[in-house]
Amino acid sequence: MNIVQKSTPNKTIGRQGNKVQGVIIHWIVGNLDSADRTFQNDLRDTSAHYGIEDSTVFQWVQDKDTAYHSGHWGTNLSTIGIEHSAQPGRDASVATLETSAQLIADLSAK
Repeated sequence: MNIVQKSTPNKTIGRQGNKVQGVIIHWIVGNLDSADRTFQNDLRDTSAHYGIEDSTVFQWVQDKDTAYHSGHWGTNLSTIGIEHSAQPGRDASVATLETSAQLIADLSAK
C-alpha cells in the first residue's frame, strides 16, 4: 500500500502519554481532495490521521501524534482517525473499503 504523506497544521505532537486503543472510521462527505483542503485550513481545527479514496491513502498526522477527528479530546488522544471518501447518495467504493481493511490490519499489527 502506497501512503502519500501530507501535512496539516491541525494536530498536536505526541499523545500525552496515551497509547492507541482503537481506530475510528469516518466518512468525508466529499472526496479525498476536499478533505485535504479542509485539513490544510488552520481555521477549521480538524484533521485525521489517514484518508482513503479507492487505493489512494493520504496520511496527514503521524500515528504517534494526535489528530483532531473525534470531537472529544480524550478520544483523540487514544485513537487513529481514518476518513473514507463517501457521502450521502455515494457509498464508499469497494476499493476504498478494501484499502481501509488493509490499512486497519497493518495498524493493528503494530
